[in-house]
Amino acid sequence: MTRYILSFCLAFGMFLCGCQSDPAAKETIKPEEIVKATTETVATDTSMLAENQEKEEEAARIAAEEEEKAAAEKAEKEAKAKAKRKKIREKKKKLDAESKKKRAAEKAKASAKAQINFEQSRYNFGTIKQGDKINYAFKFTNTGKKDLVIDNATATCGCTQPGFPFLPIPPGKTGEITVTYNSTGKLGPQKPTITVTSNAGTKKLQLDGMVLPKEKPTATTTVDPPKAPETMEVAPEPAPEPKSEEEDQNH
Repeated sequence: MTRYILSFCLAFGMFLCGCQSDPAAKETIKPEEIVKATTETVATDTSMLAENQEKEEEAARIAAEEEEKAAAEKAEKEAKAKAKRKKIREKKKKLDAESKKKRAAEKAKASAKAQINFEQSRYNFGTIKQGDKINYAFKFTNTGKKDLVIDNATATCGCTQPGFPFLPIPPGKTGEITVTYNSTGKLGPQKPTITVTSNAGTKKLQLDGMVLPKEKPTATTTVDPPKAPETMEVAPEPAPEPKSEEEDQNH
């Protein structure tokens, strides 16, 4: 409304200025013409105003639609992300449950088997001389629920000879892996390994120690005892022959 009033005043002012500058115009211009001109001006302004208002409304509508569309896309994206996270959590939960169930089954299955448990898996025999032999027994217990069967026991070196029980070891019973180590031809740090194979799996045992060179015997000089002086045998003198009576008379 204010714009209409301003337009009317502007048109009326122009009309007055024209009348004052042109005396003849005062006589020729009629009030109806003034009203008509003013009305046309107001109509033009009203049309422009309506057009601008429509443009503004259209722009506002488009902006609102874009904002609504962006909000909908954002909400859809968040919903998808939320659903994806939920799916991942559910999948992880399912995998954890399956893994837990599998571990429990494996544990139950393992507990139903034989179990070999050594008191110690490594023996240090210290320092020995080259050529010495070491005998040791690695003791074990069957901590499982089935008989323990030792299939084999092998060593990484021919210097080590392992021995094992051939009969099954019942649950809760004990046994031993005997080892004989021969240091002949060995020198320095020694770490032979024994591999024990059974129905409870594979176990590693180890000997550990140091082999020093064998002491050489010291050379000794043997002195023979002095010999007794040799004695010369002297033949006995022959006994004088007896003189005859004739020889006695001649003397």
